[in-house]
This record gives sequence, C-alpha cells and structure tokens, in this order.
Amino acid sequence: MEADTCILHLTEIEWWCLSQVYDFDTWQPVCGEFTGKFITPPDFVTLQSNILYAAKNEMKQILKFYEEGTPYMREVGSSIPSHIIETLRNGTAKVDFLQSYYTVNVKGMFNGIYGTQAQDELKPDYVVDLGCIHIDPETCITKENFDEMQPKSYKVLYTYGTRIVAGSRMHLVLALILLDAELGSRVRILGGDTDSIKASVDMDVSDEELEHALEPIAIASKAAIDRTCKRIRENFPDKASSLEGVGGFDIEYCGHTKRYVEHIELWNKSRISLDSDNQVHVTFAGLPKPRVKLVKGQEVECMNIERAIENIMSQVHSFEEACTMALGYNVEIDNSICHCMQHYKPKPTDTIEVNGEVYTQAIALYDCNRIVGDTGKLENLMNYQYLSERGINANNEYRVVSYDSESGLVKVV
Repeated sequence: MEADTCILHLTEIEWWCLSQVYDFDTWQPVCGEFTGKFITPPDFVTLQSNILYAAKNEMKQILKFYEEGTPYMREVGSSIPSHIIETLRNGTAKVDFLQSYYTVNVKGMFNGIYGTQAQDELKPDYVVDLGCIHIDPETCITKENFDEMQPKSYKVLYTYGTRIVAGSRMHLVLALILLDAELGSRVRILGGDTDSIKASVDMDVSDEELEHALEPIAIASKAAIDRTCKRIRENFPDKASSLEGVGGFDIEYCGHTKRYVEHIELWNKSRISLDSDNQVHVTFAGLPKPRVKLVKGQEVECMNIERAIENIMSQVHSFEEACTMALGYNVEIDNSICHCMQHYKPKPTDTIEVNGEVYTQAIALYDCNRIVGDTGKLENLMNYQYLSERGINANNEYRVVSYDSESGLVKVV
C-alpha cells in the first residue's frame, strides 16, 4: 500500500507500531495528548481475566489429554463445572461437546472481557411489536440530542479496550524485532495472527534459540502482569491466577513434530500447513472442521477441508497443487466437505399456505455450500487484479469441490 498523503487518528502505541513497518518521506503531528500516569484497572476487571484464564487453561489441558471412553484421572481445577468433571471421570464425556464448551463458553467469555470494557453505551432501545423487534427511533443518538443523551456515568473503560488492542499489536511487533535481532535472515516471517507468528526457519535453528530470542518479552510481560495483579493477589488469593506463560511464546506442536514441512498463508484467518506425517492443518474462517457426524444415530468420520486436501493429494497431486485446486479464487466447496449451515429466520408474522392450510413459518437451518475467494466481491477482485498486474496468474476459474462417498474421492470440476 502507498499514499501521497495520509492522516491517521491513533494512540502513541499504534503510532510506534506503524513506524516500525512503514516508510515515510515526512511526517508531522497535527494534535494530540498524552499522560505519564499508570492506572491499575479496577479489581473486577482484573479478576475476570484471572478467573476465566484459569478456566481456559484447564479446558485446554483436558482437550489435550482426554480420550473418549477412558476415565480422565488427571487433576481438574475448580473452574470446571461438577457435572462435566463427573463425565470426565467415568469417560463418558464427548470430545465434540468439550470442544464446543471450550469454544463457546470458556473462550467466548474470556474474549468477551474486552467487549464488556470497550462497548458503546450510547445504544438505542429496542421495541417489540407484533412479535417483531426493531430499533426505537426516538432513542437514537443524533447531533441535536447528543448532549442530553449522555449517561450520567460510564460503566465501560474505553481506554482499557484501546490499550488491549494497541498493546497486543506492540507485543507482536516487539517479538518480530527480537527474532530479527537475534537470528536475522535465518528466520523469515510468513504471517500470523493477534497472538501467533508463522515463520520459515532454517533447519539449523533450534527450538532453544527461538525461545532464547523471545525470552526478553516473556520477562517484561511477567513484570507488567505482576504489577497489575499485585493488589488482587493480596486481597483475593483464592481467585487470582498466576497467569503462567502469558506474554511468552510456545512453539506450536503439530503431528509428531514442532515444524511444518509446508505452509501457505492466504487471506486473513486462512492458512494451510503440512506436517511431517503428511497431515494437513487448516485454519479457515467460516469452514467448520468436524471430525465426526451423526448418520442414523451412528457417528461416522467426517470429510472436511483438511481431509479433502489430503484426499486430493492422494490422487497424485502435490500439496501445492491440492491447495490450489481446493482453495483460492471462485471455489465453491460442497456441503459434503464444508458442512456449512444457512439459517432462515422469517418474521413471526410470516405465514405459508400448504394444501389450503395456513401455517406460521419457523426458524430453520439448512445445508448450504460455501464460496471462497469470490471475485464478485470488490476486495477479492482488487487482490486478483493486483496479482495480475505483477505477472502472477492466479487461477480464478469457477470450480466446485465435492466429495463422492461411493468412490471415496474428492472431485474438483
């Protein structure tokens, strides 16, 4: 990206991050403010983080070591509900349920801490009329009524939310700087996410070298956490967590190795890796990865996007070819692989007539396919044009990826 002129509205932390990765001919601060004060968040905010982080860690351990049908004998923390502990102890807990509980309840609540602190309180009210819900226009904020609609006191901490985002990004940028300073061209950054780095690493770079390079940020993070949590650890020792490992980096485990053989970064939240056991690992927003599904009450192994790419590879295709065929621009992934659901939500007053009888329509879920990289969308089209202008001929031919259960093959047509 480039621009002749750009005006940015950001915090000093975000400005520092941008200055590490963008080049400017000149820059000029227009206006701003700063403070030298350090304010510890309220105890209820810090305790939320501690309690839910403990639950998140405990569930991650359970998912790592629990085997369905085998009693779970490892220690289980007090943050796990008693009825779940009971099913773990007798081995009747379903892995899919535990994964769902972790994702929706535990991880969802933990991530929701940010939302509760940074949400906008100036929201309009809702009105229910004949079973339909809509916004009450009289409670909407306008330029004319802005002052009188201000709440008498705010319950949310906007600065807390701002600092979480800015600090998380700075943490990642610092980690990249540390890796470059210690290992130079022996480590090449491919991509990542809010809390992760994907890198191409020379074969002679050891795990110990990577951990040593990132050690300063782990030490600094622990010092910051200890300062912030000092008061609650003294006053609420039974609820406070050590937050062990927060701020540090773990080397990701995949298959029987800690290194991927191949890795491909697509757009945001879309990445594919191949481990040394020839197993494919996919992170793709919007594409579920169920391992099993129910067929006439019986659990059967599921064909999902990971297994689909492996299936295409088995048909004498390389990893790169299989990924290019199954993902990319203008690819329709059949429901037999994507397992996506479309929800139909009629108004409560909507009716349908069948054989002369009038019925009220109901909310329903139905199977649907998923199109990825649709160049009918402006962002994808601009990306494709950008590649084309630089002589990169990405495949944009419309194709459908489906699973034929009779032959056991994934087809791309």
